[in-house]
Parts: sequence; structure tokens; C-alpha cells
Amino acid sequence: MTQTFKSGVRVFTLTLAMFWAACAALAEDKDHGDHGMTMHHMHIMLNHAIETAAKGSNLIMIGEMGMAKGIDEVSIAEGKAMIANARSVIEKMMKGKTMEHMHMEGVTGTNAMMHHTHELGDAALKYIDLLDGMSTAGHKHEH
Repeated sequence: MTQTFKSGVRVFTLTLAMFWAACAALAEDKDHGDHGMTMHHMHIMLNHAIETAAKGSNLIMIGEMGMAKGIDEVSIAEGKAMIANARSVIEKMMKGKTMEHMHMEGVTGTNAMMHHTHELGDAALKYIDLLDGMSTAGHKHEH
């Protein structure tokens, strides 16, 4: 086996161990009732949205370099759509029926995990706004 493959296996194993530890901790957490796992999944969706926005920003910046005529326009359009979709995912999740249901059942900002979830959502939207601004700055690559 190559060193790269061995390193990949180690990273995968460590990631899997951390995931199972987090799941076990959430399963034992009585303060969040049935909502702890829901918020955990919300955090996963927040991470997914951030990754999507970052990839979208990269596509826009690559397209703005103007190095592949005919593809640059597609890259820019797809990047903008990815950023818009990432923002929409977060907004729908943070204001959607599931969040409303948890609030109605008493899981509000006084709950530490709920408070943290809202902080993460707000920070994710700010980060996406920064990416959007960076990717649309319009700097062209000079040859």
C-alpha cells in the first residue's frame, strides 16, 4: 500500500470514530429529548451548504479568469446557482416547519444546543455572503 492510501485509511477511520462518538453522545443527551439528533442533522446540512457555496464561489472565480471560452459562462452560472441554493437550504432549514415544531415543543434559544444551532446558521449565512462577494468581485486573470 502506498503512503497516501494508508493516510487516507487513517483519516477515514478517525472520521468514522468521531462520527460514532458524536452520535452516541447525542443519543445519551437527555436535555434535548428527541430533538438532539434533528439538530445534529441540521448541523450536517449547514456544513453541506457551506461546502456547496465554497465550490460555487470557486467556479465563479475560475470562470472569471476567462481561460476557457464557452465553459467560463457555464462555470459562472453554475457557481451562482450553487451559492443561491446553499443560502436557500439554510434559510429554509432555519425557518422551516421542523424548526417551528421544535420551538413549539419548548426547544428554544434557552436550550444550549438550539442556541448554538441558530448561531451556526447565522454564521453560515454570513460566510456565504462573504463568499458571494468575493466570487463576484469581477477580477479577471491577466495572461
